[in-house]
Amino acid sequence: KTKMGQRLLDRWLRQPLQDVAAINERLDVVECLKNNTVIRNKLLDGPLKGVPDVEAVIMKMGRKNAGLGEILRLYLFAKSIGDFVFVLRDLCESPLTDENGGNEDDAIRQKALMQTKFFAPLEKIVNKFDLFMQLVQHVIDFDHLPDLMVNAKHNSVLSELSDDRKDLERQAKAVHTSAQSGWA
Repeated sequence: KTKMGQRLLDRWLRQPLQDVAAINERLDVVECLKNNTVIRNKLLDGPLKGVPDVEAVIMKMGRKNAGLGEILRLYLFAKSIGDFVFVLRDLCESPLTDENGGNEDDAIRQKALMQTKFFAPLEKIVNKFDLFMQLVQHVIDFDHLPDLMVNAKHNSVLSELSDDRKDLERQAKAVHTSAQSGWA
């Protein structure tokens, strides 16, 4: 569903696993998501729907070619991790069901695997991203999205430029309104 997922699947096809235990773990994760349609749909319609391409952001940052757009995409990704944790918590805490005639021991093993491979690590990451998210919320002026701007409160020069921009926008609207009324 995502660019990152497409690249991951491509890597898996080009470089298949050779360790039987790792193959079985991957198959258990896939089976767990396949059998639990509610959780799978929650992931598809929720956190996976708008997740930015973090690999591309990281590559740009590695080339030192990143700007506010990449910071915002990383912020949106960090924000979506909490949604992943929320959905995976539902999966790990949901009662065992026998939707496809599977074994209850398999379901227990799959849930434990999802807990250790995804839920617990993602929960730790959420806490680590908190300070980053607060910094981005403080620095980026979210009132002017989709235009990316540094919050004008940080510098007196930026504050003056912001005031000038607002005056120019008001003047442009006034000229536009008078032009429209003159044509009517």
